[in-house]
Amino acid sequence: MSKIALITGDVDYQEFRECIFLLDKIFDSDYICHIFRRKKVIEIKSMKHQVYSMDEFSPSNYELIFCFNFTKFNLIRGSRCPVILIKSNKDNKIKLDFMKIIPNIDMIITFCGENIIDFFTNFPDGFVNFYTPLPENGLISNNVSGTYKILVDINSMFSPNLLYKIIPILNKCIGTVIDIKTAIDIKPITNSHINAVLEYDINNYLLIIGNKRVIINAIINNIPSIILGDNGYGGILTQRNLKQLYYAHFNGRPYGYLGEDIPERLVIEDIQNTLHNKKKKEIYKIRNGLLDINNAEVKKIQQSINQLLFLHNTLFDENFPFALKINDVFKIHQESKDKWKITDCFNKFMFSIGSDEYLIINSFVKPHKVKEILVKFNNKHIVLDFIKALLHNKILKVINKL
Repeated sequence: MSKIALITGDVDYQEFRECIFLLDKIFDSDYICHIFRRKKVIEIKSMKHQVYSMDEFSPSNYELIFCFNFTKFNLIRGSRCPVILIKSNKDNKIKLDFMKIIPNIDMIITFCGENIIDFFTNFPDGFVNFYTPLPENGLISNNVSGTYKILVDINSMFSPNLLYKIIPILNKCIGTVIDIKTAIDIKPITNSHINAVLEYDINNYLLIIGNKRVIINAIINNIPSIILGDNGYGGILTQRNLKQLYYAHFNGRPYGYLGEDIPERLVIEDIQNTLHNKKKKEIYKIRNGLLDINNAEVKKIQQSINQLLFLHNTLFDENFPFALKINDVFKIHQESKDKWKITDCFNKFMFSIGSDEYLIINSFVKPHKVKEILVKFNNKHIVLDFIKALLHNKILKVINKL
């Protein structure tokens, strides 16, 4: 049974439940989790989940540490167990600056968000996506008003731009009632059948137009959806394009972009075709398809965590016959007396290092275990963080020490 820590700060209850759901899926409920929060303590009726204040946290007590949208990484600096960041698309505060963040983080999982960085390969198995948890039984849209009611909810910092593009098209959709979730005043540019709302019950609608979590919720509740987001117009979500739009984060279409025009004729045709489509089986297949993709993503996370734990054992367990060595495809060039730069096999600049960092890297010209290197330096936590950063960027590689 795994003993893990989950640092959540002050996340809302929905995100808190999503974290617990994800951990249950990853560990198949066979784990004990200590949850650390800043101020509010959420009561949770579970023997395997226990809630504590942040002051009681000690990184040495756990096999794994999960941080959810958490920015105070000094708390886990020098941790001898793997640290995994769970990031939601709501959090825009975390800037993954290489020398500040990555030395502390071994792996990143996102909830329905954008790719965070492009130079960082999730350690060790690629970038992993995970979406809002789905219930076992979806709800069926129950619209009893007799009208074609449509919801528009675009979750983006650019939503005003997208609304100003889509509203003139929606004005032409006569015979429908359209609610737009927005705090801006849209009355001057809308016809009488369009309303602005701040809250809504998703099951009151026959069609959802939006992106990210809004589309997830539509799928959960078996409601047809049309995708419009930061990457342009994605069109009707179908069983055929589900996987493609999933990996585009339900935020437009692959290779689309924010500044492109929205095709008026196509949007109107898509709305009419979706509202008059009576094939409920297609909607259920989309939901089942999303469940299948989600399960596959969870398996990726499980594989990555297993490899992560194994590699950490190679770093700290003297009985393992593994060591680290500089990867031959990288080169170190001295630029001045106290400054070096690291380049890849294409002579592309990676980052600069100082004399202290150079001494650490140079220690791995020949294969060595991490413990053999740590004894040479005083500030072992900083050295360990830097070694982890080198591993993340494949500058050091794991080899079998014969």
